[in-house]
Amino acid sequence: MKQFFSVLFFFVFVTGLSFAQDAYDKAGEQTTPVVPIIKGELQYEAPAAILFDNGPLANAPGGGFGGADASVLQTALTLTLYGFGHQVASNNSMGDDFTVPAGGGWQVDQMQFFAYQTGSTTTSTINDIRVQIWNGDPTAGGTVIWGDLTTNRLASSTFSNIYRSIDTSPLDSNRPIMVQTATIGTTLAPGTYWVQWMTGGTLASGPWAPPITITGQTTTGNGKQNLAGVWGDALDGSFPQGLPFIVIGSELGGGSTYFEDFEGFIAGQQVACQDPTNWTTWSNLPCNATEDAYISSTYAFSGTKSAKIVQNNDLVHIVDAAGPKTSGKWYISFMTYIPTGKAGYFNTLALFAGGTSNWGMECYFDLGGAGRFFGGSATPTTFTWLVGSWQMVQVIVDLDTDQAEFWYGPTLVKSWQWTLGASGAGSPLQVDANDFFGATAVDELYFDDYRFSDTAVPVELTSFTGNVNSLGQVILNWETATEVNNQGFEIERRTETSEYRTIGFVEGNGTISEPRSYIYTDVNAENGINYYRLKQIDFNGTYEYSPEVEVDVNGPLSFDLAQNYPNPFNPSTSIKYSVPESGNIRLSVFNIVGEEVAVLVDGFSQAGFYEVTFDASNLSTGVYLYKLQSANSVQTKKMMLLK
Repeated sequence: MKQFFSVLFFFVFVTGLSFAQDAYDKAGEQTTPVVPIIKGELQYEAPAAILFDNGPLANAPGGGFGGADASVLQTALTLTLYGFGHQVASNNSMGDDFTVPAGGGWQVDQMQFFAYQTGSTTTSTINDIRVQIWNGDPTAGGTVIWGDLTTNRLASSTFSNIYRSIDTSPLDSNRPIMVQTATIGTTLAPGTYWVQWMTGGTLASGPWAPPITITGQTTTGNGKQNLAGVWGDALDGSFPQGLPFIVIGSELGGGSTYFEDFEGFIAGQQVACQDPTNWTTWSNLPCNATEDAYISSTYAFSGTKSAKIVQNNDLVHIVDAAGPKTSGKWYISFMTYIPTGKAGYFNTLALFAGGTSNWGMECYFDLGGAGRFFGGSATPTTFTWLVGSWQMVQVIVDLDTDQAEFWYGPTLVKSWQWTLGASGAGSPLQVDANDFFGATAVDELYFDDYRFSDTAVPVELTSFTGNVNSLGQVILNWETATEVNNQGFEIERRTETSEYRTIGFVEGNGTISEPRSYIYTDVNAENGINYYRLKQIDFNGTYEYSPEVEVDVNGPLSFDLAQNYPNPFNPSTSIKYSVPESGNIRLSVFNIVGEEVAVLVDGFSQAGFYEVTFDASNLSTGVYLYKLQSANSVQTKKMMLLK
């Protein structure tokens, strides 16, 4: 688990009523302030892989209740605000900005936010956090490029070891600050972004978002507050305030990566219309009723959404707004799904310029699973594609060597000289765009997890599923198409009320271009909903998470005694049984004349699946009976001991 570090954070005391209570938590009248002067070191290390910290939060390390840190409201500076209302129930939210520096961009895995509810204990009452990211100031033309304010993205909520208090009473304990970790999962190119978030909790007060707190300073940032759809500056009186939050993930080095899983889009609305920065149409007309494709929630490889291409859709991703790539090695990949009775098409363009565009390659997914690929020749290379199945498609273009490859799943379909173009008629030595076109009336292609990068996908995960066996154990299966530098997979599990923790590890296959299958059995899954994800780890320590899978582990539905295995046996055998409700259980063994020769279980048992071993070393060859009995049921089966 990542550790949290002390940051400067402040909270609000609830004294107002009605709407004012939803908007701000302010202090009442103060007496002469007593500002604590406390020496000490911060108690927490930063979480691993911090990309950005918009703190500080705690301005009195060790100066809070019980020796915890404190975020002290400084009434000596005429500050009065403990925190801002950002309640899901009132449609209130907060916003603040951060900058991805020039270079390769960021892979954002998580973000952490801070909130409290007055009167809570150090056990968190926060149960909801909703996040969206804007590509600019939301009050000055920015648009949402990831997330929404309807999806709960809370991964965990824990006590931050910081109390929000006031300088006249620095040891107050009724405002313990919680740190909320939200699951993000997106790639951001260099630039300035705004994050907007709202929080829900189980108590009546708040939740409240404290501003950045710096001793001796009244103005701490340029945050914003949205009250029921109306933006305004986040002010304490007339002093602008910033909001503490943390961005967690990994830098993408000096390379260039664009990734889109469409989870931040709204289903039923058009792709380029929602994100004209990264997507357009063939006629450069985002929102065009015919060309612009729609977001679908019918099929998805990761999450719940994908882009859907039907007849006359003509969706284009320009790889770089500054112009075509003219050097380097570039990897274009996406997951694709085409239902039974449907077809699809896409291409990669060396030049995107309307009627004078130049095709570097073309791929047709024809009806029934037959495929045609054009690269370097007017004669197509044929291949087979899988109907009704998510598969990875990858185009690799090495502009430094003038070579290209097309892969379908783990299969290399064609390699060719890039400057020959799609048909062999010639192409410039550059890459400009990808185009997804609905060419015919039967076209219906879904694509997800689109990626354009100068680095190869370390591990191409093509499937990840979970199922429950007859013992109530969860069987996880996943497959990879290729692996690069893959040390292995940590298996992580959470429930609806707990955060992720590691439950196992499965070794990878290093670097391999062939598909591999993996399996892991969770023998300790809890009854109810369990969530699983894979943490794929490279040998150099870098990692990425898989999509999450949900498995419903129901309690046993019947009182059942299974046949022992092996049978016949010598000298021991395994007996499995299940009970549908808690109570006293007795499992015993009898010889053929009805004498009890062993008692394997006798006492109170919770509902569940069980397995015991019967050792018959001291018994002679023969037929034996074993009986499972509860207050309401009994079952008996035969087994044979052969010595």
